Amino acid sequence: MYKKKIIVISIIVLLIMACILTIYFINKQPKATEAELEKIYRVSTYDNPIIPNGFRKVETDNASWKVDENQKITGWNNGLVIEDEIGNQFVWIPVADKYKDKEYIVSDDEEEIQLFKYGGFYISRYEAGVPEQLQGQLNNISSETNDIKGIPVSKKNIRPWNYISYNNADESAKLMYNSKYVKSELMSINKSKIIVEWLENSGYNISDSSSWGNFSNSVYNFSGLYSSDTGNSYQIASNKLKNDNMIMGTGITDRNMSNNIYDFAGNLREYTNTQFKDTKFHFSVGGYYSAPGRESSGAPVSEQYAYADEPVGTTGFRVCLIILE
Repeated sequence: MYKKKIIVISIIVLLIMACILTIYFINKQPKATEAELEKIYRVSTYDNPIIPNGFRKVETDNASWKVDENQKITGWNNGLVIEDEIGNQFVWIPVADKYKDKEYIVSDDEEEIQLFKYGGFYISRYEAGVPEQLQGQLNNISSETNDIKGIPVSKKNIRPWNYISYNNADESAKLMYNSKYVKSELMSINKSKIIVEWLENSGYNISDSSSWGNFSNSVYNFSGLYSSDTGNSYQIASNKLKNDNMIMGTGITDRNMSNNIYDFAGNLREYTNTQFKDTKFHFSVGGYYSAPGRESSGAPVSEQYAYADEPVGTTGFRVCLIILE
């Protein structure tokens, strides 16, 4: 009997060790090498992006899908827009092959392969708007009403989805699309850095983004939804002067549009799915409406902030597409 117990215990110990070693070696798998990446079939390129199944091209004043005499898409570097069948819009972020030399590409294999395979990625044109069932509520807004799971929208003049915890924002972003053609998720800190560099190369002031974003020191006229009480209630304005701390409805003024992306600078901070070191916190980016949009004592678009993942009025999120074709 004693020998049998010893044998059983030995088998259990061996199985546990085998499981530990398996997990260890899985986690130690190297990232895709240059040679491995080169074997990936490229579905599209940074200057000729794929249109995911279920989406259509949208012509805008800033970026056109028309081709020139060299058969190149004329607006590839200005924010090409696509739209799904219910009006959610996304913007193409081109990523040339040189991205592999950038320090910020330290992401997982899936993200790296996506960038290499498709030559870029799509980000929601607008900050995540609240689900359809919440859009009619303009008063008595708090974490009790907003900190839920639902399907966000990427549409113009919608109440932006703040007072939501990281976990619910993460789950809600994934609920937007989940088909055999495309999935959705929060953007990563790497993708945020790529967008910031792309905008800077396009001439946008990154160190002081108050001239093209919604910050405490931004002054401009607007029409549409806004809140002057940290998002607890919203009103509709017509040609109103913004000269105080206000949260704006999604995309209500072209002044706050950069390469066809609205409110990337200021308005609400935006959760990313990138964890801060070994903490339980995740980075949020983009700055927010009640802080100056400059680097010194402010929160510019390039800001990376590790904040408690609890529902607050200053933080929302933005959705990124994962193409599966």
